[in-house]
Amino acid sequence: MFFRTKKFKRICFIVITVLLSIALVIPLASLFQKQPENNNPYRSVEDMIGELEEHLEENPDDVETLAELGGLYRSIYEAEKAKELFEQVLEIDPFREDVLYYMAETNFAQGEFDLALEQLDTIVENNPDYEEAYFLMGYVYAIGMKDYPSGIQAFENYIAIAEPGSRVDSAIESIEEWQTLIEE
Repeated sequence: MFFRTKKFKRICFIVITVLLSIALVIPLASLFQKQPENNNPYRSVEDMIGELEEHLEENPDDVETLAELGGLYRSIYEAEKAKELFEQVLEIDPFREDVLYYMAETNFAQGEFDLALEQLDTIVENNPDYEEAYFLMGYVYAIGMKDYPSGIQAFENYIAIAEPGSRVDSAIESIEEWQTLIEE
């Protein structure tokens, strides 16, 4: 009856203890090993900014990189840095619509309504079918400057060229609301 002896119980205890120790040590040891490179395709905004800034050091007039970098700074609410980069783009390509639009959005958010309207006017003068410019223009006039008739006109221009959908419905609702504000 070897199985009931103290010696057998002691051997079983030691074996189980060793196995449990190994089971705990192996996963912990992997924590201290060098981890493989992160192959995650989703890079942080800060990493992307760093890569683009490095690229700009070698190619300071790369309009695409300047615009992309400005967009990234805009996405992390660094408006002044974004505007600085967008201005560099516009020095090279003064009619770049996407950058003019981003500048107008940024200026609108900062309360620089006249400057935002100037940029939006530049867009629609060169491309009268740029519907988003009319949409933003409506908000700049009505919400920013409290010029509801001009805001209504901009939204009507937007509705005339935009595809039907929720934004058109939103524009129609805003027009109705602004008309009641004019009547008051």
